[in-house]
Amino acid sequence: AEAGQFDTQKHLPAWLGNDPKGRDYIIGSAGSLTLLTRDWKYIEPNKGNAYSAHTNTELGNNPEDQLYNITIDRGEYDNVAVENPLMVKFMKQILEEEKAKGTGLEL
Repeated sequence: AEAGQFDTQKHLPAWLGNDPKGRDYIIGSAGSLTLLTRDWKYIEPNKGNAYSAHTNTELGNNPEDQLYNITIDRGEYDNVAVENPLMVKFMKQILEEEKAKGTGLEL
């Protein structure tokens, strides 16, 4: 995005049912950045606490890459990053390219 412009895409055609494809991926942030595609979820490494005893909640933080095949593992129980190094590399590359674009906002 150019300076002063928001980093966004037009999605009205998808919302109206005129474009069934929608986005290729979504980036999320909840402590660690996450890249989500139709079939895969990549979570970049994070050195934060893995568990909160206060809320009895797993926080998703892990010092290693996390990759889940969400078509067969919707609960994200089986981290398949080690078995899929090319997919990890591909997902990391997309995430790095998007981070390099910035937000288009002055922070």
